[in-house]
Amino acid sequence: MFEWIDHLVRAVEAARPTVLLTIAQAKGSTPRELGAKLVVTPDDSYGSIGGGNLEFQAVKLARDMLAGRVGKSHIAKMPLGPTLGQCCGGNVTVALQWISKDDLDWIAGAKANLDAGDTTLIVTGVGNAEVTKRIVPIDQIGRLTETLSSISRDIERFARNNERVYLVRDKSDPGAFYLLERIEERRPTLMLFGAGHVGRALVRVLDGTPLRIRWIDSRSHEFPQSIPYNVTVHVTNSPLKEIAGAPGGCLYLVMTHSHPVDLAICEAVLRGESFAFLGLIGSQTKKSRFVRQLRDGGINDNALDRLICPIGIDGIDGKTPAEIAIAVAAQLLQHVGCAPPWRVDIRR
Repeated sequence: MFEWIDHLVRAVEAARPTVLLTIAQAKGSTPRELGAKLVVTPDDSYGSIGGGNLEFQAVKLARDMLAGRVGKSHIAKMPLGPTLGQCCGGNVTVALQWISKDDLDWIAGAKANLDAGDTTLIVTGVGNAEVTKRIVPIDQIGRLTETLSSISRDIERFARNNERVYLVRDKSDPGAFYLLERIEERRPTLMLFGAGHVGRALVRVLDGTPLRIRWIDSRSHEFPQSIPYNVTVHVTNSPLKEIAGAPGGCLYLVMTHSHPVDLAICEAVLRGESFAFLGLIGSQTKKSRFVRQLRDGGINDNALDRLICPIGIDGIDGKTPAEIAIAVAAQLLQHVGCAPPWRVDIRR
């Protein structure tokens, strides 16, 4: 969800002219949600604000900005139906911001706060407003309201209402806007045990989804060199310690190279009870054997009913790693819900 930060860093460090596009307002039926981002360079783009003609026209506008035909800060209102010919029929407002090496400080600050789990408020001047970014922890918004007195009440209301994105017009200048964004890591955590063929395929499929993944195995050589943004690798011979240190409400997938290790992990998760999902790779026969052993070890039937094995949605019967990964990824997304955890209503 926050891959755009890494793309910005790489583009700026490579001295590539870059524009950051953000869905600042979304009304009615729209292809992407508030806060969706797209990073555009002269010859490439990363992320998406919805595809189709909306994205085509937005990228064209960004490239006009890179070529100097548009100012370095811009607000574009894009009615999807009458103007762009898209079936959604809603209205989207896109904020476009020129990004340069001067922005590395706030980009690094936002990434550091995400990694630390801190909630951050970013205020960006757009249009005629001062084209700078101000970034503070959400509990220090007083530092912003003092310097941005014309929108101080909007900032306070934005923070109080727990909104994610809000575009506010500066009352003292009709052409000046400020984009308020709450940046925080709120993704559910998947504890993935096993870096074998299916584990690697699953991580590829889940790249870019709302899941934060802790990928655990004792075999360092099994992990690929390229690790997606939403994944952290833990090489350990003590997987049960990873469970003890995991946050409550995690999702667990167990697919190690050892049945005894699988059993020990399942038992530890079931005894803890604070989990949202527990899936075990294998057949119905494997589940029956595990259930019998776990019951003999004192795990009650209510807990055992929460052990899902085989894993994956119905209707996908293929047994290749890629097919299993697709079926399991769909099951996980059904469980957590694909809708992003932010509000999509707009104050007019």
